[in-house]
Amino acid sequence: TLRRRLVYRGVARARADAGFVRRDGDVGGRRTVWLERPGPGPTVVLVHGFNGGKDVWLRYAPAVPPDWRLLAPDLPGHG
Repeated sequence: TLRRRLVYRGVARARADAGFVRRDGDVGGRRTVWLERPGPGPTVVLVHGFNGGKDVWLRYAPAVPPDWRLLAPDLPGHG
């Protein structure tokens, strides 16, 4: 639907604005999706709460130094 496409584009734009790239792969035999902001500095893993998902970190990422690598996975059963 049009609404779904507009929401998807908005989320994709917010991810790009925060410097994130969507990744997916097989981790421990389970398909996993995460966001990654590459950087040569320290790696920080951002874990969402029970009602959240990986995209909750989009608004907070700009507060983290831009050279830090950020990983925001969707926990099993979320996203």
